[in-house]
Formats: sequence, structure tokens, C-alpha cells
Amino acid sequence: MSTELCSMEPERHASQTSAFDFVADRSIRSLYGPRRMGREALIQDIVSAAEELSVIVSVYPDISGEMVVSREEIPPIPGKDVVYTVDLCHQTVAAVRVHGYE
Repeated sequence: MSTELCSMEPERHASQTSAFDFVADRSIRSLYGPRRMGREALIQDIVSAAEELSVIVSVYPDISGEMVVSREEIPPIPGKDVVYTVDLCHQTVAAVRVHGYE
């Protein structure tokens, strides 16, 4: 893993992608949080964006939403977008989208 991700400036986002862009555009596969943002905060940003965009979202283990978000990696769920968070290094988190195709 490159240490470049660990040394990003606090206000910088990879690809300048917002949580709204990530939720609205299913082709975007990952979203990097700013430095020192925890997993829970990134999940909350994604959930808030989804709610504002009228995307039905649920937090795992609830899988009733069209988008399921989780703090930990979970397997794909048929017919759902699964989003889980990962630690890239001790100060940088990301959200990863996995499409659960039927």
C-alpha cells in the first residue's frame, strides 16, 4: 500500500468524490474519507446522503434497503448495493461498493 494515502491533507478527498456523488452514481466503486475521519462518521455521511437522495438504505445486519452499509466487510447480497468501510491506514478510511447482481 502506498503511504501517499496516509499523508493526504485533512480536507482532501480522493478523486474529490462526495458522499452524494458516491450514492447517486452506482459506477463509483469507492469513496475515501478525509484524514482522521472514522468509519462510523463515513457511514453516517453515506446514510445521510442516501436519505437526502431518497435511496432506501439500511445498516447491516438489516438488509431491507436497496443499499446496505456496514462497518465491516460483508459478502455481496443479491439485488443490493453493499457498502462497507475499510481502514487504509491508521488515519484514512474508505467505503467500498460491491454490487450484488442476481
